[in-house]
Amino acid sequence: MVRMERTEGDASAGLSTSEGVVSIVRTRLTDSAWREPILLIEAPAGYGKSTLAQQIFKSSPRGTKAIALSLKAEHRNPGVLLAELIDLLSRGKGKPTAASSDPADLFLRLTKKIENSSQRLRLIFDDVHHLAGSPAMAYLSRLLGGAGPNLQFVMTSREFRDPQLAITDLSAKGMVRWIGPEALAMTEGEALDLAKMRAVRWQPEQVQTLVKTIQGWPVLLQLALSGAPSALDQSRLAMTDAAPVRRYIEDRFLSGLTRPQHQLLAVMSFDDAIPVEMLNTLDIVVPKDALDSLERLGILQRLRMNTGQEALSIHPVLRDSVLRSASVETLTQLNQLRRSGAHWWHEHNDVRRAVQLMVDAGDGLQAAEWLQEISERMVFQAGWHQTYLDLLELCQPLPPHLKDHLEELAVWALIFQRRHVEAEQRLKRTRSVTEAASGVVLLQRGVIAGMRDDHRSAAAFAGEWLRNHHGDDYQQGVARVVVAFEQKCECQFDEASRNLSLARGLFANIRSDYGLAWAHVVSLLTLLKAGRHRQARAEIFTSLKSISGEDWASSQRAMLLGIQALLHYERDELAEARAALEDCLPLLPDQGLADAVICGYITAARLRCAEGDLGTALDLLAEGEHIGAQRGFPRLSKAIASERVLSLLRAGAIDQAESTAHLADLRPDSNAPFAKDRGVRLFTRLALLRGEARQAASLIAPMVAHARNSAQQFKLCECLLLKAVANYDLGNTPRALEQIHEALKLGELEGYFRVYYDEYTLLAPLLETYQSEYRGRCSPLAQKIREKASPSHAENTLDALSERELQIIKLLSEGLSNAEIANRCFLGEGTVKWYLHNIYGKLDVGSRMAAVHAAQRAGLI
Repeated sequence: MVRMERTEGDASAGLSTSEGVVSIVRTRLTDSAWREPILLIEAPAGYGKSTLAQQIFKSSPRGTKAIALSLKAEHRNPGVLLAELIDLLSRGKGKPTAASSDPADLFLRLTKKIENSSQRLRLIFDDVHHLAGSPAMAYLSRLLGGAGPNLQFVMTSREFRDPQLAITDLSAKGMVRWIGPEALAMTEGEALDLAKMRAVRWQPEQVQTLVKTIQGWPVLLQLALSGAPSALDQSRLAMTDAAPVRRYIEDRFLSGLTRPQHQLLAVMSFDDAIPVEMLNTLDIVVPKDALDSLERLGILQRLRMNTGQEALSIHPVLRDSVLRSASVETLTQLNQLRRSGAHWWHEHNDVRRAVQLMVDAGDGLQAAEWLQEISERMVFQAGWHQTYLDLLELCQPLPPHLKDHLEELAVWALIFQRRHVEAEQRLKRTRSVTEAASGVVLLQRGVIAGMRDDHRSAAAFAGEWLRNHHGDDYQQGVARVVVAFEQKCECQFDEASRNLSLARGLFANIRSDYGLAWAHVVSLLTLLKAGRHRQARAEIFTSLKSISGEDWASSQRAMLLGIQALLHYERDELAEARAALEDCLPLLPDQGLADAVICGYITAARLRCAEGDLGTALDLLAEGEHIGAQRGFPRLSKAIASERVLSLLRAGAIDQAESTAHLADLRPDSNAPFAKDRGVRLFTRLALLRGEARQAASLIAPMVAHARNSAQQFKLCECLLLKAVANYDLGNTPRALEQIHEALKLGELEGYFRVYYDEYTLLAPLLETYQSEYRGRCSPLAQKIREKASPSHAENTLDALSERELQIIKLLSEGLSNAEIANRCFLGEGTVKWYLHNIYGKLDVGSRMAAVHAAQRAGLI
C-alpha cells in the first residue's frame, strides 16, 4: 500500500521514487486549470498515469489540501478505504481509525471531515481499476456525487467502465474532464527534453522518428532512450495494442541489457513489490551496478509500503514482458522465489500477501491452509470481507477438508456486506457436505432472510436450527434474536422477551457487545410494538449508554436513535426528536432492520407536518419509499406509503389520500395482513372525514378487539379513539365517552400524547363533551390536548442552528439547489428539505432567501 499527502507548505509524504530517476514534468497537463470538479486519467499501463497524478498532487494550488491514495487490493474492502481516507484527512491526529467499523458510519465520518474542511480539497485516487466490482467502488461513487468547487477528484485507471461509478451520468452533468492516451502520449518536444536530460547519444531526428513510430507511448520512449539508437520500424504501434508493445520491449530493450541487468530483472519479477529486507533474508544477490542503472532508467523504483518497509518494484508493463520471455529454467526459479517469499510474508504476519504469492507459485493447498488460519479474524474482527472473498476465489478449487469452513465464512462475509442475494446464491451453489456445516447453513439462511425483512422464513430457519443443533454461544444468541424478531412481528411479546433474555445471557457469557447491541435493538422494537413506551424510554437510555464511543456500534446507535426519535415525538418532545434525527437520519438508509428506518422517516415526516409543512413531509416519505424499493423491503415501502396517506388525510386532501391508498394496496380487503391492518385504520379515518360514521364503526370494531387480544396498547389506544369518534357521530355518546376515557387512561400510563393531538380535528367535539360529562374523573390529558390546540398556544422554537443546518444555510447562500446541496452533503434530497424547514422554523422565516438574510443578520454566515 502506498500513500501520500500534501498540504500547502508541506512536502509530499509516502510515495518516493529512486534517487537519480529522470522524468519530464508534463506542464501542459498539470498547469492548465480545469473547471470540472472531476478529472479522469484513463490509459493502458505504461502511459505515465501515476506519474501525472504525482505531478498534479505536487502542483496543487495554494489554499488546496491535496490527499492522494494509491489503491491496492486491500482497498476493495470499503472499511479499509474509508478508514485510510479519514486518517489522511486527520493528518495523523488521534488514534488510527478501525477498518472493521461499519462502512456506513465510516462514510458519514469521512463526509463530515470533508464538509468541515477549512480548505479546498483535492482527492487523488491512483489505479481505480483495483476497486472494480467491489463494495468499495460504491462508496467512491457516493463520494463523487459531492464533487464541486471545494471538492475536486483526480482518478487514474486503465478504464472507467464499472457501472457503480456512474461516470456517464456525471459526464452528462458537465462534471468530468478526461485525459486519455492521446493527451498522455509524449510530444516530440518532451521526448527531446528527456533525451537531453539523459545525455543519450540520440540525434534530434532519431528521437522524432522514434516518437512517430511508437506514437509517444511513454514507457516505450523511456526504454528506447535507455539504449543506443538503432534502425526503427516506421510502422506505427496501435495506441492500446499490447502485443506489439511486448514485442518491442523484448526485441529492442530486453535483448540489449547486460547479463547482470537481465538476471536482476528476472529475479525482481517474482512479485509486484519486494521488500529489501526480504531480499536480504532470502540471500538474493542484487548487483549494485545493475541496480543503480535500472533505477536511473526508472525501470526499478523504490517505494515505501504501509508497514514502513522499503521495497523495490518493476513497472508492470516491463514485468509482464520479462515473465513472458522467461525460460522454463527461469520460471522454475521464480516459483521457488515465490514460495520463499510467501513463507517470508507468512512469518511476518502478512498472510494476505503470503496467500497471494503462494497461489502464484502454484501451491493452492498451502495457500488455502494459510487462509484458513486468518479467515475468522479477517471476517469477524478485521472487517476485510472483500479481501477474504478475493483470496478465496484465488484458492479455488478448495481442498475438501477446508471447503465447508471457508465457504461458511464466505457467506458470513457477504452477509456483513449486506449482499444478501449473493449470499443466498453462494449457499445454493456450494452445498455443504457435513452435518455441522449444514446446521450453520440453516442459521445463515435465517440471518439472510431476517436482513431481507422476511421474518417468517428467518424464524423458520433459525427455529429449526435451535431444535436440531447446538453451536456455540454466539450462534445460539443470534438464532434466538432472529426468532424473537419474528415473535415481535406476530405480537408474541412474552415469548420474544424470553428469547431476548436468553440471547443477552449468551452474548454476555462471551462478552459480545455486538450481539448485545442487536438484542437491545430488537428488544426496543418489541416494546414499541407492544406500546410499552415508558419501559422503552428507560431501556433505550441504557442501550445508548452501553455503546457510547464504540466504533463498531454506529449502525445499532442509528437504529436506536430512530426509535428514540419516535418515542420523543409521541411525548410531544419535538426538539428532542429533532436532535435524535439530526444524528441518525443520514445513516438510516443503510441500516439492516426496516423497522428502525420506518421509525426515523415517519418521525421526520410528522415533525414537518407538525410545522404545517406537508410538502417536505411528502418528499421525505417518497425518499423512504424509494429506499424500501431499492433494498427490497416491501414492509418498509408499505409502512411509508401508509404514512403518506395518513399525512394527506390529516391535511384534508381526502380524495388524493384515497387514491394513494388504492395505488399502494392499503385497503381493508387487502390480502397481505400488514397492508390490511394499515388499510382498516386509514379507511376508518376516511369514512369519518366523509361523515360515514356507520361505515367507520363497522371497519374499526374488529381492529379494537384484535389490538386488545394481542396486547398492542398503542394500537388499542388509536383504535379506541377512532371507535369513540364513530360512536359519538352516531349519537351513542355514553359508549363514546367510555371509549375515549379508556384511551386517555392508556395515554396517562405510557406517556402517549401525539396520538390524540394529531387527531384533534376528529376529536375536538368529543373531548369537549368528555370534559363536561366526566368532570371529577376526567383525564388531565384532555385539558392538555385542548390547551395545546388553542390559538393562544405558541411553541418555543430553538434559536441555535446545528452544525449540519449551518452547513446547509451556507450552501444555500451560494445559490445551490436542493439537489446540489444533497450531493455536496451526501444526503437524500428529501432529507435536505427536512433540514431546510427546520432552519426556517428556527429563524422564523418562510423562504430560502429570507433564511439566508436572517442568517446573515445573525452573523451565522
